[in-house]
Order: sequence, then structure tokens, then C-alpha cells
Amino acid sequence: MADDSVFLALRALPILVSLDDDEVRTLAGLAERKTYARGSYAFRESQPRRAFGTVVSGRIDIIKGFQGLPQVLHVLGPGESFGEGSLLDEYPHSTSGVVREEAEVLEIPRGGLRGIAETDTRLFGKLAMAAAQLISSRLRYANARLSNRGLGYVSGELRTEHDLIGEREVPAEAFWGVHTLRAMENFPITGIPIGVSPHLVEALAA
Repeated sequence: MADDSVFLALRALPILVSLDDDEVRTLAGLAERKTYARGSYAFRESQPRRAFGTVVSGRIDIIKGFQGLPQVLHVLGPGESFGEGSLLDEYPHSTSGVVREEAEVLEIPRGGLRGIAETDTRLFGKLAMAAAQLISSRLRYANARLSNRGLGYVSGELRTEHDLIGEREVPAEAFWGVHTLRAMENFPITGIPIGVSPHLVEALAA
């Protein structure tokens, strides 16, 4: 039986927002607490996915690439999830999780997830759908980040903004809003974002 802190940590995850409390408690009952030391790997690129998890405390760098200067796509903090692909397929990790600050995490092993797939197809279907949506968002924004054209790794959480045309959802991490979203969609004049020229951005701000 999971304690309330495990339930509350999972209940707060954006990816699990569609689950009811009983379903979250089912996941909490499978969760394992783990602590990773600074400099260790929570998971490694190209290695099999072991679990779906969330950070309780500490920081984990999401890194792409092995050689040269690997790029940090995002820094996972408390309340953010990782390993969502464990819900969908057997493919290995596409990134590495390097612990920046000693991290306590909750992990639900693949074996537990497979058990849910066999015994509670409705719950597993909701998990798989949520994971697919989040991974799709992360792929779009990771691609934008790697090409210097946008955000990076995203939590999957959205916020709703509105203008005179109507309402639109934008990533919660974005510093821009609905006006910028519409401009990006409707005026791709050069295809080169201003962010590729940080000195110009600083000059404009000054």
C-alpha cells in the first residue's frame, strides 16, 4: 500500500490528469522510491527503458548525444516525469538523464506497467494515450530546440490564452503567448527565428 506522499506526487503529474484517484492509487501501489547520486545516470541513451518515473526532489539533466559537447535539452525538476515511452514500446531511451543534484524519484517498473496492460486495459489505454500526446509535443519542441527554433523539452502541461480571435493552448513553459503563436503560424517569412542572434535580442532589449 503506497503512502499518501506517493499518491500526491503522482496525482500532480500533468500526464496523469485524465486518471481518477483510484487509478492513480493503483499506480502509486507499484511505485518504487529511488535515490540517484550527483553525477550518476537515472537512465542512458540507447539503453532499454526500465521504468516510468517522476522527480520528487533534485535535478536531472536531459542530455542528447554521447561525444563532443552533448546538448542539454531540459533540466527535470520536482514534479516532472520521464520514461513515458515505457508505456508505448520496447525501444531504448533516446536521451540520457544525468543527475545534476542528488535526486529522489518515484519509478514504476516496466513489469508493473505490463501487468496493468494485462489486467486493466482501460487504465493502460488512458496511460498510453497521455504518453503519446506528451511524447509528440516533446519531439516537436526538441526538434525546434536542436535547430534553434523554439522551446525544448516540455512537461506536457498547457495553459489557455485568448485574444480577439479566440482561445488557444500554448506550452506552460513558453515565455510567449497567443499572439506569438499566431504570428509563427501565419508569418513564416524567413524561417529564421530571432533567437539565433542572441546579441540582437540583447540589443533590442537594451
